[in-house]
Amino acid sequence: MKVLTEYINIWADHAFWFQMFCVAVLTVMSLESISKKHRALLKAALEVLLLILIFFTTNFLIYLLSIKHIYFTGVGSWMSYLFGVVLFAAFFCKYPVPAKIVTASAVCSMSVIVIELGTSIGNVIEGYVNGFDSLWTKIIADFLILFAAWTIKKRPVSEYEVSTYAARLNVTCCTISTAFVIIYDFLAIYFLTPQKTDVTSVRILISLILIALYVINAINYLMTYSLCREQKHVLELMSEAQFTQSAAQLLTISDHNLNELRKISHNINNQYSYMRVLLQNQDYDGLKGYFDEVLGTFSKPFISYIDCGNRILNAIFNLEKAKADEAGVKMDFMILVPSELSVSELDLCNLITNIVDNAIENCLAERIESPVVSITMSVQGDYLFARFTNQTKKKKSFLEKPIVSTKKDHVYHGKGIGIAKHIVHKYNGHYSNKIEDGVFIAEFLLDLCIGKNKEGNS
Repeated sequence: MKVLTEYINIWADHAFWFQMFCVAVLTVMSLESISKKHRALLKAALEVLLLILIFFTTNFLIYLLSIKHIYFTGVGSWMSYLFGVVLFAAFFCKYPVPAKIVTASAVCSMSVIVIELGTSIGNVIEGYVNGFDSLWTKIIADFLILFAAWTIKKRPVSEYEVSTYAARLNVTCCTISTAFVIIYDFLAIYFLTPQKTDVTSVRILISLILIALYVINAINYLMTYSLCREQKHVLELMSEAQFTQSAAQLLTISDHNLNELRKISHNINNQYSYMRVLLQNQDYDGLKGYFDEVLGTFSKPFISYIDCGNRILNAIFNLEKAKADEAGVKMDFMILVPSELSVSELDLCNLITNIVDNAIENCLAERIESPVVSITMSVQGDYLFARFTNQTKKKKSFLEKPIVSTKKDHVYHGKGIGIAKHIVHKYNGHYSNKIEDGVFIAEFLLDLCIGKNKEGNS
């Protein structure tokens, strides 16, 4: 109990509690999707209180360790914040992993930088102004944490697909910034004393460096946000272009089928006229022979049509089958879906056509003998599941590096997988590629509830 009392006395200043509150608010606002509903606001408030409790408890445990081990002296604040933020991101944040990593890294680095910045500037001013209380610089610096919370909340990267490279870049930048603060903390405890160096000059330099690191981390996050938003815009434009191209191809195929039907109608009329003449002449043997001959021409259908009960999927699959037939690729379908799906026509068309087009192109590029592209699609609960397979000569290692188009105009091609992943991310789903026993497998899962919400908001 005595140790607890000493701990509370040491950390009894208002800046300590205000700082924990600011970091908790930054964590919740950045890593939680908060709506304006009363229940959501109450949940957010409870999460802030929980984080403050975690920060305080962790800090207290580190203080107990510092009594016996000097290496834990002065590191309680930033260690408790890092632990609390990582814990919250792991168990409470529902963002996709790359977006979660980018956001959590920004929260950790900015929190650690600001708490050290307030202390450093306060110590500098205390060296020049007698009686100055660094409490005020700590509180003022903490407003930078609230500013970071507002910035991340207004510009969340979780709304976009974050690449692995962007996540690595952010983690590297934030790690270097945090490591600098940690190293400075240890050096300040053991080496930064009036007997060994000019403390004020060093702290002025450190304060400037900390301000620069805060700005760099903020710019780093905003650049990642801007790049992700721009990538989404580019992919949407490419999706619209792909949709327009698919619609044009479907119109061409429809016109071709219509011409075929006209030819069939013309031939049937001629056949009826000839059979009428045979019937009038009572040439029954000739009529029977001609009828058998005509019947044989219908043994193979003039037009192959896929009907799965869904108007949009019918159009998409018939378009892709026409492409496959022209390329000499066989297609197998196993489709079990309702007549209506809560996924936009544009998204569904772009998602399926990009995957199937890649499969057809792969079969042709590898000169697969008797190539087959198989498609399985069904609704499982609130999710739309689809599986696409085709033979391949590639090894599993092929998927370990970025897929680059082999076409001459590769700048405009080879984006199919990127568009597919972008659409899947839009519906809070999952997309995967794998190679098993000489078969390339692409699968996706879409949350149909997300689609219903989009329809309801439109």
